[in-house]
Amino acid sequence: MTRSVLFDTETTGLDPAQGHRVIEIAALELDNDLPTGRHFHALVQPDRDIPEDAIRIHGITPQKLAGRPPLDRARMVDTLALAKARFSGMPNSLDALSRRFGIDLSERTSHNALLDCKLLAEVYIELTGGRQRGLSLASDAQAALPVAAYAAIVGRTPRLVVPTAAELAAHAAFVARLKDPVWLAA
Repeated sequence: MTRSVLFDTETTGLDPAQGHRVIEIAALELDNDLPTGRHFHALVQPDRDIPEDAIRIHGITPQKLAGRPPLDRARMVDTLALAKARFSGMPNSLDALSRRFGIDLSERTSHNALLDCKLLAEVYIELTGGRQRGLSLASDAQAALPVAAYAAIVGRTPRLVVPTAAELAAHAAFVARLKDPVWLAA
């Protein structure tokens, strides 16, 4: 069982060397690569002005902000770096990655850290190996709760993949050719 926390930010600009700072942060918890429904969202006082171009993008004005301590970067995983490594030379914005992985963008009418974080959760799962929803070695009763929780949080029901008799026979033949297959261990 793995627990992950994904987050997204909005900033005063794109270049920290020019003094740009984080002004909004959102985080989502995943348990076994499924959103748990727990999240965090906060606005952060950047102790600097917010350029008009940035305000037009995310709609966050100085009046909406409250002070917060600096963020610890020691445990950060940069999903953009993951995407650039996997899709070198291709567009790797959140929109581009969402489209590439077939993730629904219909609710994204503007940049919002919490919505972006929800989208990023799905992108992150795909970037780190993906997951076939509904595919589980657990019994149907055990697998039903995570699938139902995922559907409630994400807003879509996973497609159940049921192998045909021919696929089951092909799999059995394949496993039979393996030396000491783990599937047959008691």
